[in-house]
Amino acid sequence: FSGRSEACCWGSEREETSARVAGAQLLSDLEIVGPVVRITKSSGIAFARTLLAVVLMACGSTQQGTTPPETPEPMQASGAATASEGSLKHTPPELSPEAALKAALDGRLDFAAAFYQQVRSTQGNLFVSPLSVSEALEMTWLGARGETADAMATALKTGVTQDMAIATQKAIGAALEPKRFGADGTNYTLRRANRVWVDKGTTLKGGYVDDIREAFGAGPESVDFVGASDASRTAINAWVGEQTRDKISELLPAGSITSSTRLVLTNAVYFKAGWLNAFSKTTTKDAPFAIDGGAQVDVPTMTVVARLPFHQSDDMTVVTLAYEGAAAEMVIMLPEAGKLDAVEATLTSDRLSELMALPKTAGKVKLMMPKFEFRSKMSAANALRGLGMGQAFGDTADFSGMTDSGKELSISDVFHEAFIAVDEEGTEAAAATAVVMRTSAMMNPRPPTPIALDRPFIFVIRDRGTGTVMFMGRVSDPR
Repeated sequence: FSGRSEACCWGSEREETSARVAGAQLLSDLEIVGPVVRITKSSGIAFARTLLAVVLMACGSTQQGTTPPETPEPMQASGAATASEGSLKHTPPELSPEAALKAALDGRLDFAAAFYQQVRSTQGNLFVSPLSVSEALEMTWLGARGETADAMATALKTGVTQDMAIATQKAIGAALEPKRFGADGTNYTLRRANRVWVDKGTTLKGGYVDDIREAFGAGPESVDFVGASDASRTAINAWVGEQTRDKISELLPAGSITSSTRLVLTNAVYFKAGWLNAFSKTTTKDAPFAIDGGAQVDVPTMTVVARLPFHQSDDMTVVTLAYEGAAAEMVIMLPEAGKLDAVEATLTSDRLSELMALPKTAGKVKLMMPKFEFRSKMSAANALRGLGMGQAFGDTADFSGMTDSGKELSISDVFHEAFIAVDEEGTEAAAATAVVMRTSAMMNPRPPTPIALDRPFIFVIRDRGTGTVMFMGRVSDPR
């Protein structure tokens, strides 16, 4: 991205300045702290800052590391936007902008945990982006009406009504997007982009276009789904590839777009950051890893000795790795041998909040972490039905907030793909989601504590300022 981010659309110059000042203040306070553990919602705004934790296992250089900074103060809402024509108008009058922002951030964490529970039965490695799925579906939700809107709000855990969602998403986007992009010399990049692809024979309502542009920076793009279905699919995949630096180049598989397709709503997220305590390549060597099932395999394993926030209990070890710039962190949850499934089953939003809030002090740690790279690709339709969004996929779906023929539209599928690579320098991750709509049819004097990520573990990557869970996954076999 250059200049104004495609994922952020501002109102007046004064609004843009206020948002950027608030974002800059938030980012200036960001500092990295502790491992990933569940997040307790004892404080909605405090929870916001724990929401986007990166849970990953890492090993690196044997030099003394840099102590991660303290966790920043949570983001505050700066104001509310008025919904455009075509949006619901029933925000509770007692819901202040600050309360709405807290509810929206709480909802994002609730959805991240619930979505992960729906897909965790996937065998082997798993990596998803709750942030990407949420944004694509919340754009869709803004055009839903009646029972369809209610069902989607319940499944997405939105926490706010559609009109307030415009303001809360704008505030979250302002905090996420005006990041440094490496401008301050740090190795940190976060890019988000949204777009709505519309068949040339379909006209979106002006109010809906205004809403998604203000909330998500998503402009409409005309394509010919009816007459050139596969060419349209190719164009969408090319856009996704461009936004993710070609990490995701075939989000929509062959046959996913047909002549009955009318809309495709897409989100893409790209993340790349260097470790605050980088691993030395000279210390990387093969070490055993007990893959899911118990068998031992040798994998390239990094090692670092550094002061890192960590917590050890009877069932797991939690350790946090900070990224350069102090805007994000990886929180790694390492269950005791044989307890991965049991620990995953407990990962509700409350438990995630609790775990991510656990580490309070930093100790000297010798962290041994495997290098890994993999991707997950899925249809999220069944997971979303499992969360209660079934009506949006059926013949009775109501998306009349989008088009005059919206009661003839329904979601045909939701495609999601995510990629991650972790090495001595840092983390690169990307994700994309497409909603396809068809016509209805601290210094420790003791020796370093050894933490070896030598068995399956869970990880979350989060934005520390907003608490947004950008990515979440599991490593069962780093090969």
